[in-house]
Amino acid sequence: MQQTAINHEVSMRQARVLTDPEFKRLLAVVAQRKHAARDRMALMLSHLAGLRVGEIAGLILRDVFEANGDVREQLRVRASITKGGQERVVFMGERLRKEIERYRDAVPHIAQRDADGPLLLTQKHTVFSPNTLCQLMGQLYRVAGLDGASSHSGRRWFITHDVAPNFYPA
Repeated sequence: MQQTAINHEVSMRQARVLTDPEFKRLLAVVAQRKHAARDRMALMLSHLAGLRVGEIAGLILRDVFEANGDVREQLRVRASITKGGQERVVFMGERLRKEIERYRDAVPHIAQRDADGPLLLTQKHTVFSPNTLCQLMGQLYRVAGLDGASSHSGRRWFITHDVAPNFYPA
């Protein structure tokens, strides 16, 4: 019974908010990975838009791109992927829009994919489940040596930071 209480206590802790140097270190670690563009995009959607991991996993191309391939000024978060079941619109600042452009330019054939297809694909070119993306993000934090960070750390970072220009490396 004591072990159950300990596990419950650990799972109830809030995700750690990264410091600026830790966030930069995380991005440097991600840059060295095989799927760097995808992994960076997932982290940026968490940190710069405050999205939950389930929302990130559920994004489709049409949510972030116009029909002509331009990045939208607002991110549409469909009711079907939100925690509360309510659609919402997230303003995308210039930094996030540039990150999405960077991702679009780095991913081969993204312009030819179906607009209702997923924004992020696994290494096997399948849709991420929220759980699988949560595990990936946890792995990224662990590889960067960021104990206590989780897939919710980006959302907490977004809530507590004023997203200033030139914070992250290009």
